[in-house]
This record gives sequence, structure tokens and C-alpha cells, in this order.
Amino acid sequence: MGNPKGVKRDSEQFAQLERRRIQAAKLFDQGVSQAEVARQVGVHRQSVSRWHRVWRDHGTRSLKKAGRAGRKPRLTDENFRQLERALKAFKFALENKVTIGLGSDVGVFAHGTNYRELEWMVRGGMTPVQALLAATAVNAKIVRMGDKVGSIRSGMFADLIAVAGDPTANIQALREVSFVMKDGVVYKKHSASD
Repeated sequence: MGNPKGVKRDSEQFAQLERRRIQAAKLFDQGVSQAEVARQVGVHRQSVSRWHRVWRDHGTRSLKKAGRAGRKPRLTDENFRQLERALKAFKFALENKVTIGLGSDVGVFAHGTNYRELEWMVRGGMTPVQALLAATAVNAKIVRMGDKVGSIRSGMFADLIAVAGDPTANIQALREVSFVMKDGVVYKKHSASD
């Protein structure tokens, strides 16, 4: 299934690969092993291993998009080892009651994927509620803007998101944002086509 440099996939090959990637994501979601996914999807085990890393670190939606436009997974094995080291330091800080906010205490993530840091905070020992507070009220306190942001009440900036699930029970619910409002202006609203 490799793509030699300089060789473009034709649209049918690309569509077939996309279908296989989507099928693999669904199987990963069901807890199917990599070997079994490779067998059922009909691709080489190395491809499935690479897809599994993307799925593990970025979720099903990212796995479906990973091959588009020649993009490669962003999180390499070395990056993963660096995150593991950062997670160890994070756990130490948490155990020692250090004030922790969202924004680099676990690792640095690409713009628009900050939810991944929250997931790592939970992996590191915070409850989902503690991680959500770190991203909101604690960050507001750290940057001395607690009178403007960090909570929902009268007189505050109206910067809100909504998700389909309950992030206080499962932090991964933050991966699927259905509504975004900044300073009272709605930028994204769930619709029937979403």
C-alpha cells in the first residue's frame, strides 16, 4: 500500500485507501487488535500499526484524515517518548500540589488540538473535572483575568463551547465540538448536516 515518491494515487486507489482507513478506525473503536484489523481490512501490518498510532493519539476523525494530501501522522515515536517524560514531570508536579493550567504542562500540541493536553492531564492523574478547571478557571487565575474569563456568569466574556458528550465523565468528549461562541458571537453551531 506504499506510495513511492513522485507517484500520485489515482482517485479509485485513494478512495479504496480511505475506505480501509475508515474501516480500521471503526475496528480500533471496537477494541480489535492490530493483527486482526490488518487481516480484516486487507492491508500490511505496518500500515495498520501506523494508523493505530494516529488513532491512539488523535482519535478516529484524525485517522480518517491522516492520508489526505500526503500528510503523515504528527506524533512520532520520539514525540511520544518526549510526552511520556513530560507526563512523568506532570505527575510529580500534581503530587506536589503545583498549580497547573492548560498550555504546556504536559506537552505542546498543535493549534486546535489543545483537547489532547487535557487527555494527557487525565492520563497523568487529574480527574476530568480537574483538567477542565485547569483549562478554564485556573488558567484565568494564572493570567490574572479571573474577572473576565474562566467561568460562566454575568459580566464575563461569553466564550463558550458545547460538546455532545459529558467531558466531566469522559474527557475525550472534547474531541467533538459542536458549538463555539466567542465574546457572544456564534462561530460554529451544530446543524443537521454535521
